[in-house]
Amino acid sequence: MTLTPPNPDPTLAERKRPWRAIAVALPGVVIVLVLLLAIWQHRIDAAITALKQAGPLPLFAAMVLLPLLGCPASPLYLLAGAALGLRDGIVCAAAAILINLLLTWWLSTRLLHGWLERLLARWFEVRLATVPPRYAVRFALGVKLLPVVPTFVRNYIIALSGVPFPIFLSVGWVVSFAFAAIVIVLGDSLHDRDYRIAVIAVLAAIALAILARWFARRAGRDLTDSAHPSNTS
Repeated sequence: MTLTPPNPDPTLAERKRPWRAIAVALPGVVIVLVLLLAIWQHRIDAAITALKQAGPLPLFAAMVLLPLLGCPASPLYLLAGAALGLRDGIVCAAAAILINLLLTWWLSTRLLHGWLERLLARWFEVRLATVPPRYAVRFALGVKLLPVVPTFVRNYIIALSGVPFPIFLSVGWVVSFAFAAIVIVLGDSLHDRDYRIAVIAVLAAIALAILARWFARRAGRDLTDSAHPSNTS
């Protein structure tokens, strides 16, 4: 039996039906927008002061739990940079990403395994197959760097595809932390009104996004070629 690894090429169903990705991520986006609107209406400085007084625990818990439900993590990292500062924000995000990935693995492989497989098949038409070990790193990176697809969906796909746990955790943490660190720097610089650093952070985020898109497309082509080699006579 030939194993066909899921193809992380962005020409899959998530591009054909982007409204499905939007529908899945919409509740989390709405929650974040409501929170940000409430913060803005009560003055951003006062809100950040309140977060500073509350300590890192509320933001840490939010960064761990809300992305599991589809909430975008970037606004939380932005707030962490502004409220906790660069050092504490980065340390908090690093630990939160690690615990979030551990919970994602547990939900995907234990508690909600069957339900998540059915959800991905129904909403994204993702047909999961066991990824051969030699493709595991490339597959995990390719899926993790996909554009458009919500982050939590990418994490669940990798976990459900039979990628070994060390690869799932290391690839997921490195990629997520790279993006998180840039957003935290942006939040800290905006709070300190250091617009030079803010511009550098934005440019770094754009460069990283372009690199991620290029790598995801290349990984998709390589995996497709590996799974379906051309026959030579």
